[in-house]
Amino acid sequence: GEWGGIYAATAKLTYAVVEGMMYGVKGQTVEVNNSIVRMSGGEGIRADGGGLVVKNSRIEKCSGTPVVASGCGMDVIGNAVTDNGSGVRVEGGGNGVAYNVTGNEITLNRSHGITVNAPYNSRWQIVSNVISLNSGLAVTSNTGGANQTSMLISGNTIIGNRGVINLWDWNSGWGNRDIVTGK
Repeated sequence: GEWGGIYAATAKLTYAVVEGMMYGVKGQTVEVNNSIVRMSGGEGIRADGGGLVVKNSRIEKCSGTPVVASGCGMDVIGNAVTDNGSGVRVEGGGNGVAYNVTGNEITLNRSHGITVNAPYNSRWQIVSNVISLNSGLAVTSNTGGANQTSMLISGNTIIGNRGVINLWDWNSGWGNRDIVTGK
């Protein structure tokens, strides 16, 4: 908490360790690969309006939400997201964008594993994740209004969370690929 963090219009980190900051790594477009982001006083990694890519990284011990896409799409693939305020969250519009959350371990967070907040006309793919031991639900839509949104939820291992899936006011959209659940 002795320094602010990294804030840039476009931020790209590869093989980096970022720790002990107030607000994490933020920008319009953010890409974090093979890195560690930990011990943030707030969020870990956040993109506002551009795009978010987080691959093969470890995001841990952040007081707030460790991975946030606001008004943009995201690819969150092969990460360990553990011991944070919550897990992966999308907020704001994101009209017509894709959200891919695949092959992650989302564990031991103090709130929900994956939070979907009001994505209109978007495509979600939540596949092959381990979502376990979170104090909230594994997957939730907090604000409803997910009209014309397509969700594929398949092959996930969901164990020991406070609850499993709650998609309040969800309406199917693109491609008739409604919710498909796996394990």
